Amino acid sequence: MATFVLCHDAWEGGWAFNEVAQALISAGHKVYRPTLTGLGERRHLGHRGVDLALHRQDVLQTLVYEDLQDVVLVGHGYGAIVATGVADDAPERIRLLVLLDPYLPQSGQSLLDLFRDTPIAEQLVGEARAYGEGWRLSPPLPPEDMRLGEQPLATLMQPLLLRHPPRVPRRVVECTARAPLPFYRPIADAIRTLAAEGVPVDQIACGHRAPAEAPKELARLLLALVDPVAEQPPLDSAKKED
Repeated sequence: MATFVLCHDAWEGGWAFNEVAQALISAGHKVYRPTLTGLGERRHLGHRGVDLALHRQDVLQTLVYEDLQDVVLVGHGYGAIVATGVADDAPERIRLLVLLDPYLPQSGQSLLDLFRDTPIAEQLVGEARAYGEGWRLSPPLPPEDMRLGEQPLATLMQPLLLRHPPRVPRRVVECTARAPLPFYRPIADAIRTLAAEGVPVDQIACGHRAPAEAPKELARLLLALVDPVAEQPPLDSAKKED
């Protein structure tokens, strides 16, 4: 039995991994889906002080207070930044770090720094100032799910700070049908960089929102990373593009 901790993407919540979690649980594994402060069912706790460090603590304290060991830590999109920080904080608790279609700034960079050569960062900050009281940011793409909430801007502006070189085995899962949008370009850059560092890259044929688009296929891939010898059940989830 493995223990999975699933870190959701920006604007989402632990609910985004519901179907993936159910598939993993059905296969006999334990699953935790912490929702980051200010999002999902914790949206009422949002305030302008919610930043990347707080989201990092959300997940780290789940590991500590649930006394989780030998964890398969999965970070999706923005959640890969959070998960990378947690792996730096508590490598002794983590068996494998899985980066699902990740945004991944270098230590000392923020997510918005990844857009420094584009107008995207300025547009996002301007939208928060104009419509989100200076600290809340609506999803940059038309919402596909009414549960998508407003992301605290500070989480995207605060740099990722890492104290050590990577000390946990890593795997990348690339969404090969991701829409060719400028907003996703840093993901492709991150995957190229990780591959050049020797991090294995697996692929899943769906858009960026893999937990919603291909949950059973994603669960099967995660199970194969945990136990590549075990026979996995056939897939029955439909694939669709962004």
